[in-house]
Amino acid sequence: MEAHNSDARPGEISWNLIIDNWDLPFRHKLKRTATNPVSQEDLDREPEERKRREAMLREPYKTPEQIEEEHDKKLNDFINDEFLPLMRKLNEDI
Repeated sequence: MEAHNSDARPGEISWNLIIDNWDLPFRHKLKRTATNPVSQEDLDREPEERKRREAMLREPYKTPEQIEEEHDKKLNDFINDEFLPLMRKLNEDI
């Protein structure tokens, strides 16, 4: 702290008070600055992001064969359900 010209000295800070109040929200909305890489929106989004990351880690990885099968199924569904009916309608109109 002294090396970076801090206003406070380590002995002046009540570290127990900081730890006791660690989870309290900030009084003012945080803004991203050159010295603060986190904004209030980032902090508000963090619980959702943590849940998303945890869910992603719990999902089993798919093999390349499974990914290819899913892709083929989606492609066939698209062709049969959307593309072919449009082509038939186009040919009827001609």
